[in-house]
Amino acid sequence: AAARVAAAESAPRKNFVQANAIENILSAPKRESGPVDWRKKPDFGKVPTYLKNIQKEIGEEHEYIRAMHEAQAAAAPPGMRLMGEDEKMELVISLKTKWDAVNSEYQKSSTLSLASLDTIGKVKRKEGYEAQLAQIEKDIEKLSKPVIWVHDDGSY
Repeated sequence: AAARVAAAESAPRKNFVQANAIENILSAPKRESGPVDWRKKPDFGKVPTYLKNIQKEIGEEHEYIRAMHEAQAAAAPPGMRLMGEDEKMELVISLKTKWDAVNSEYQKSSTLSLASLDTIGKVKRKEGYEAQLAQIEKDIEKLSKPVIWVHDDGSY
């Protein structure tokens, strides 16, 4: 072991930085290949396999969701049906329109200030407007649920 250490110390040291610089100076420059024509690649225009797998997973999820909806519709209580999204939106829009109309009547009436509530009729009218607005807001909140069962009268 001592002989190897002595041989390593006596050997001339190589300057790797200088040797690398000389080697790079004397070497031929690298030639860049021409631009790649991607249209000539064998897989050009084909959908990659990872995208095919993702499309397959999405299709399976859509199928699963459709099957869940069908199972949910089949599990409907007798005489009931599931309310559709378009029907819900139509009802919400009409309720909001009604709320705007009742609110505008409430705002126009002279029942807003406490000083003008001098008769029982004005007080009852103000309470009626407030009750109507509260009921419409509750109805809109009920329609925001994801599943709503309604009586099936065959109209939809």
